[in-house]
Amino acid sequence: RYSNFPQPTSRELARLASRAGRRFIVASTMMKFIDDGYHDPRDRLHLMLEFTSELLPGTEVYKLYDRILATCTNPARAYLHLSVVASLADPLSISQISELLGPGEGRDVETVLVQLRSVMDIPTESSLPVNIHHSSVRDYVSD
Repeated sequence: RYSNFPQPTSRELARLASRAGRRFIVASTMMKFIDDGYHDPRDRLHLMLEFTSELLPGTEVYKLYDRILATCTNPARAYLHLSVVASLADPLSISQISELLGPGEGRDVETVLVQLRSVMDIPTESSLPVNIHHSSVRDYVSD
């Protein structure tokens, strides 16, 4: 991990809070995105600090999801996989999602989903279900 990552300054924290608006889910998702354990948190912090503060009330979480998807290797595929996970009535494991999507789209489910750790829980045990962190993800993919 990045043990030498300097703590954000009070100014940076204030800017992050400003971008989160009044929605805890936005602040929580931002922090999960910044400190995902796989990417340099300095780069991720910079992306979140660039995040516009000119947001309409209630849309900041959708803009955040857009930003997160844009960082994925293949944003269209990531959106497809996110849509599948969010649309399921009962959560499925990664292998079940892969089987559901079939040989074409299902071939890289885990690779795609781990890029979305800030919006969903990806269990380390492959037999456990993948769950979204917040119901707003379901709303996001259905709009």
